[in-house]
Amino acid sequence: MKKAITVILASLILAACGEHVEIPPAHVGKVLTKNGYAPDTLTPSKFRLEPCWAYCDRLIILEVSDKPLVEKLTVFMPKDKLNLAVDIRGTFSIPNDNTTINSLFDRIPAENEIIPAHKIYSTYGQQAVRGIVRSEITKYTIQDVLENRESISQNIHAAISDKLISTKTPLVISRFELADVQPPKVIVQAQEAAKKREIDIQQAEADAQVKLTEAELALEVAKKDRLVEREKAEAIAEQNRIAAKSITPEVLAYKKLETALAIYTELAKNGNTIIIPADSSGFSDITGDATLAKLLGKELK
Repeated sequence: MKKAITVILASLILAACGEHVEIPPAHVGKVLTKNGYAPDTLTPSKFRLEPCWAYCDRLIILEVSDKPLVEKLTVFMPKDKLNLAVDIRGTFSIPNDNTTINSLFDRIPAENEIIPAHKIYSTYGQQAVRGIVRSEITKYTIQDVLENRESISQNIHAAISDKLISTKTPLVISRFELADVQPPKVIVQAQEAAKKREIDIQQAEADAQVKLTEAELALEVAKKDRLVEREKAEAIAEQNRIAAKSITPEVLAYKKLETALAIYTELAKNGNTIIIPADSSGFSDITGDATLAKLLGKELK
């Protein structure tokens, strides 16, 4: 009996001590009592709740850490009359000031003793972010977005920040960018075709330049060949001019006589009788008939 009483008393003492709770880093908390939230906002810590018997207090925590912002949108671009797929990335957080914190605890219900940051974003920020992205990006063409993604991201970030401040939205967008822009296939195909044409033109220009260079080299070779042939012709002509100057009537007559003597000598070797007319006109212009007969007779003996 005494042992049973001891166990009961120990259980009552433990129950009366209050629950052990913790507020982790990047969170704040409030104690929810039977009369509502206690006024104090608690920072990361560990402690026990007040002892309780019939109704026990609860600790409700709120995420105030940086959270990733991810949105996938399809935006109709009126200037192109085409749809543009856009992925946006960023970082958002909850301002850690008493007014904002108290308002969120009062307005957003907890899920398993925690108010998650994504619920605050979906409640207050998502519609504003999506709307501003659409309204800002449709000011441009798809080509503008592709070529100036960084500057357009900065413009959209500034517009979102101004909107959140002016509407006193309990969110801060600390980083924002158009992480991925996927143009329609028709634009991709057109760009690929244009690039192929550019490459083909460059290749054609390169081929034409090669052919032009080859033609210029061939022309230079032909010019050199013609120059060589001309030099050869001039050399031959010069040789002929020199030879022509050296051939006198006496030389020609001697050559005729030398040829005739060779013919008659060959005939005489074969036993032929050679008669040379005294008035042989073939040699009368070279030397006298008697001289010729004398020469021939001397050669034939």
